[in-house]
Amino acid sequence: RITIRYSPPMKICCLGCDAVLISTIESFHLFEGATFLQIDMPLTDFVEPVDFMIVGPLKDGVLSIAETISDWALPPVVLFVVESKSYDLEVASYQYHPRVGRCCHFCKNEGVSIQAGLEACYSFYLKRNELIDYTRDKQSYILNNVSPRWLFHSLMDTLDEFISFKNGDGRLLAVSRHMLEQVSKGNALRHMLEQASKRNALDLLDLTNVEHLNALQAESASDDEDRVKSGQLREIQKEEQIVLNQYEVWMLSRTLPLMAESQRIAGTFNISRDITAEKKMRQSLQYSNELMEADLRMAQQLQEVLLTNSHGQLAGPRATSNQLKFSAKYIPSFHVSGDFYSIVEISERGVGFFVADVMGHGVRSAMVTAMMQIAIQQLNAYASEPAIYMAHLNSMLYQSINQIQHTLFATAIYCFVDLLDNHIQYAQAGGRHGVMCSKSKCVSLTGSVGPALGLLPHSIYSDQSMPMEAGDRILLFTDGLSEASGVDINSLDFGERGVRASMRKHKDCSLEQMLDGILADVIHYHGDKGVEDDLCLISFELIEGNLRAAQ
Repeated sequence: RITIRYSPPMKICCLGCDAVLISTIESFHLFEGATFLQIDMPLTDFVEPVDFMIVGPLKDGVLSIAETISDWALPPVVLFVVESKSYDLEVASYQYHPRVGRCCHFCKNEGVSIQAGLEACYSFYLKRNELIDYTRDKQSYILNNVSPRWLFHSLMDTLDEFISFKNGDGRLLAVSRHMLEQVSKGNALRHMLEQASKRNALDLLDLTNVEHLNALQAESASDDEDRVKSGQLREIQKEEQIVLNQYEVWMLSRTLPLMAESQRIAGTFNISRDITAEKKMRQSLQYSNELMEADLRMAQQLQEVLLTNSHGQLAGPRATSNQLKFSAKYIPSFHVSGDFYSIVEISERGVGFFVADVMGHGVRSAMVTAMMQIAIQQLNAYASEPAIYMAHLNSMLYQSINQIQHTLFATAIYCFVDLLDNHIQYAQAGGRHGVMCSKSKCVSLTGSVGPALGLLPHSIYSDQSMPMEAGDRILLFTDGLSEASGVDINSLDFGERGVRASMRKHKDCSLEQMLDGILADVIHYHGDKGVEDDLCLISFELIEGNLRAAQ
């Protein structure tokens, strides 16, 4: 009589047991302190680990239950209580069944037989526990009450993947049902599939690469397998085009080593899937992207043509011999940009500088800049009056944008430089976009700021005026400069203060070098994030002519 007890308390579940049998089990002296659970079918829903399972005569399908439990990663010790009249016949077939494991025990539905069965199960349980740590380590990735065989069959029967296992000689050990059905179309495996209607189709396979692939594919597959089996490569992953059922298809495949318990490479297994549809889609997208890239490059070239010269020198009235030197920098964040600038030489008396930033960036914003380019060509009559110039431009832009029923607008500054009287006159829309730097200080172009262009139909703008002396420099810029964000998410924008400081830092350089320095400062401020918005800067400097110097 066994008197050894196992700690911690055991878990025992009952399936198909009547009240009398349950009472007998609960009163078994070796089960004192155990936790008892009542479960029902299907067993795959039961995932809690248990030590014992008692299956009573109220549950049919003993063989199916025994097969299922025997396949579990770490099955409990099971006692099947069978009616006495059928015991000899049933148990004789169960005990020697290849799918019924040693964890399964049987007894008659009689008091003495049940007691003997429980003691035999408990003895088996104690002896098995000596190896329990090793067993759990081997199956640590599978729940105790789950069958690896069932999981394997579920994968092989359900996935629409080409899965195959091969031994060291390249003979097929197992293939997925999807692979069997697909490869069998039009070759020798068709007959096998038909013959497998009453047998396991996998048992009929005894084919090598040469027998189910064409010569080139077979050679390539064998080479891959040899390199994996020899240990040259841990795995091979590739995309390749093959012929399957007389059609060319693209396959994505992985070949890996099949490891024995001794960690010796015993063969290979391969997982492949048909990516023909994805491949065609990618090719179609690539072709479309190439066309779009070509269109965008052309649009970029056309947009650059719309912009006037990036640097130069304009002569003022002959009476003064004053000159205006200018330089511009334009950096789109995309192929095309929503930033725009224009330089208009109105007469000998003065020059107009216009800088705008359309909301967003990309193609949509670039289309608005094209609309502005057309509009400003019709506004030369108002070029010396910035407020009126901006009001007319706003009206024209609003009418065009309103027709497409989308919210689009642009912030801008228009500055007229009077080379006769040496002063600037400007109007701003949607924000402040200018800095003046003299020999002694750098200040923002302040004053009234009107609504953004294209946002309202009848916006009013105000003229602001400042004197300009020889050597003074004006910088006009878009939001991409002043609103540049720093590396730290909590840091402030570069801002007008940053623009003024950078301009002051580089004011002794040439105009082009100054703009390069300002851009370098803002790019450094961005850090690793890189420039996120379009950038447009234009600067001009008043140069006093020889005639005025003589006077």
